[in-house]
Amino acid sequence: MKNLLKRSAPPIIEEDTFDIDKLHYIGISTGLTDVEVLTHEESGIALYFETYVDGPALETEIEDGRFEVKVKERNRNQGLFSINFSSARLQLTLPKAIAYNWEIRTGSGDVEISNIITESISMRTGSGDIEAIRILSKQAQIIASSGDLSLKDSEVEKLSFETSSGEAKLKNISSDVIHGSASSGDVVVKNLHGKSLEIETSSGEIELEKIIVDKASLRANSGDIAADHLMVEETSVRTSSGIIDVRSFTGNVKAVSSSGDVAFSAVNEAVYDIETSSGDITVELSSEQLNATIEARTKSGKIETNLPLQLERQAKDRLEGIIGSGENPIILKARSGDIKILQANRMGR
Repeated sequence: MKNLLKRSAPPIIEEDTFDIDKLHYIGISTGLTDVEVLTHEESGIALYFETYVDGPALETEIEDGRFEVKVKERNRNQGLFSINFSSARLQLTLPKAIAYNWEIRTGSGDVEISNIITESISMRTGSGDIEAIRILSKQAQIIASSGDLSLKDSEVEKLSFETSSGEAKLKNISSDVIHGSASSGDVVVKNLHGKSLEIETSSGEIELEKIIVDKASLRANSGDIAADHLMVEETSVRTSSGIIDVRSFTGNVKAVSSSGDVAFSAVNEAVYDIETSSGDITVELSSEQLNATIEARTKSGKIETNLPLQLERQAKDRLEGIIGSGENPIILKARSGDIKILQANRMGR
């Protein structure tokens, strides 16, 4: 909508420079105004603000190592048909490591920020989008209520992100601790290295690709969970009515699904504990030499396997057996679904 109509009058431009080398804190607060943060190799801060007649007004304050920029909406009465399609824009250009702490808040304005080195950074929007690129920080918090959020090519020791109805996208991230949540939006994470990953959604989906962490916890109430090339020492996956589909998996897993199917394709040997209420379970093992103890149970489904098991117990609703040394337990339980345990190199046998 911002670019559909031209302004009837030229914009009002405000520009200023601040001779500052280092700050403890930078705070930016706007309502409708978009925010863009850029970096340069020079010293000091260059501020550019674009507004319009009767539009938002700019305020700046510098005191005790704190630099605050506020854009305030003007209170004015407008008639029924006096809609203003103009937009305001705030741009800051500064050295990448100028501040130890950052805080950016907007209402419906978008936030774009890149190439920042800091101790901590917090970004929050109401309905605006957030796009952050090449952020190096010990701590980062990103919250977009109904807007989308994106973080790329960044290194953050402790990262938290949250969105209500928007989509969250992370790509090329290195982080020790990551916690993310979404209400009705999807979460997409690609190329992530870290220690701990925790993601939960209410009705959104979780999509992961090329993830290497020590520990992962994935929760989706009514959304699907899909992962490709997931390398995790300990994984917990849970969904109420969604599907769990994990391919090229390495590690140990505990997975629970109330009414969705569960499928795992494993690269190496692992410990599996998988349970479904009304969905099917499929475990595909690609390792040439397996050492596992199998226990599979279903109440109303069937059990199928092509593994050369040393059977201990076999019935329509139950299968127990050992392959190799039996080192890794594989426990599969489906109340009303089928169970398949397959070895990839024995397909068709």
